[in-house]
Amino acid sequence: MTLSTDETERLQNALKAIDGLLRGLSDFRPYPELLVSEDETLHRFLEHIVSSVQDARSHSAKALTQLNEARQAGIEEERIAAEAAAAPPRELVPEPVATYRPPANMEQIFMANPTGMREVVLVADHDAESLRAVETMLTDEDYRVLSVRDAFEAISIYARLWAAIDLVILDFSMPGMSGDLVFDELQAINPHVAAVISGGYTHPDKLSQMLGRGLSGFLPKPYDREKLIRQIQQVMAHKPPSQAASRL
Repeated sequence: MTLSTDETERLQNALKAIDGLLRGLSDFRPYPELLVSEDETLHRFLEHIVSSVQDARSHSAKALTQLNEARQAGIEEERIAAEAAAAPPRELVPEPVATYRPPANMEQIFMANPTGMREVVLVADHDAESLRAVETMLTDEDYRVLSVRDAFEAISIYARLWAAIDLVILDFSMPGMSGDLVFDELQAINPHVAAVISGGYTHPDKLSQMLGRGLSGFLPKPYDREKLIRQIQQVMAHKPPSQAASRL
């Protein structure tokens, strides 16, 4: 079935409204406090709500992405047809289209040192060697670590496990989506996210803006274990007890 332009716009507006509602539900501030409640029945119920809202929001986001891609494809087809009618046939090279990435599957998420007694840290760095080094430094100090090399995967995992992740360390210069944009997405999921940006160089004005919006710290590269652990401890020391994540 082919939708008219008006029908497509109405569907797109409806999906945006749904996504806005789901974002409001996922940002409901008492969630972190309630999720650490000693009432097991309430805990399970709220976990189900959070998971269901995030799943529903991911489906609406996927529908919006697919709808936008379909609209763009339709516009592109009309343009190509018009050009083909006015000019000799020529070979067309399609431009790459960003693909939607669904939220991470819980069974596919690997945690280093899952029996550790210290905080859960999500580390996102596109450089495999740097990522392994940070993971080793953290696990040696008994932190539990979720390591990803992709900005979109970091967002997906945080969308699933935000209530159990104590801190996020983001490389500023990740391909596809820079660290500041990833930080914006994490704040949309949890306005109280504790996040540290790491990088060889970050523009002072950009860094100042991020700190003003709630960024927890900046970790200049290269850094050693002592600086890494000191930065984490500083962030955890200033994190309100009510915002502490639940244990996995």
